[in-house]
Amino acid sequence: MAVAAARWLGLCAVVLIAAACGGSSEGTSSSSSPSPSPSPSESHIASVDACMLVTASDASTAVGSAVVNLATVGGVAIPGTCFYGQPNGGSAGVFIYAQVYPNASATSAVDANTLAAALGGRISGVTNAKVLTGVGDKAAEYTANGAGGTGVAILVYKANVVIMIVVDPAPSPSKAEDLARTAVSRLVFS
Repeated sequence: MAVAAARWLGLCAVVLIAAACGGSSEGTSSSSSPSPSPSPSESHIASVDACMLVTASDASTAVGSAVVNLATVGGVAIPGTCFYGQPNGGSAGVFIYAQVYPNASATSAVDANTLAAALGGRISGVTNAKVLTGVGDKAAEYTANGAGGTGVAILVYKANVVIMIVVDPAPSPSKAEDLARTAVSRLVFS
């Protein structure tokens, strides 16, 4: 189980580093950053639980096969994260990172570089960055190559929370987008 969790951590690091390097979106130059700047929101969220924002059932639907919370079967538990994977060693999985900040302005200081540093800089292989509308206050979507094949990573800003969701493999980007919408809908405002 620790191997599966480490594999997901590596994929997430690749996504964040590529985003930090300013991966280009279709029709834009590589010098512009596709990572959105969150717009301040007066709403406040006191706490988040990554595993409650996206459940094992949600994750299983996204990847098209049964996955479980790897921390419940001997995997690594990391605060602010949730790793869903196949307990039999399969390659399908979903990674969720969710963090509360003091206010929406503080989230603007959080970018892909910050997240990559937090994950030890183990990210690569992310392409096709694009702004994703209709999810949170701001969101960006990336294509990533992971252990399960082609995956999708989404970085979402909502009020004073930053959420990253990685789906690998992603049968279609819409599956990851649906997870992001579900996660945002489960945020509880104080």
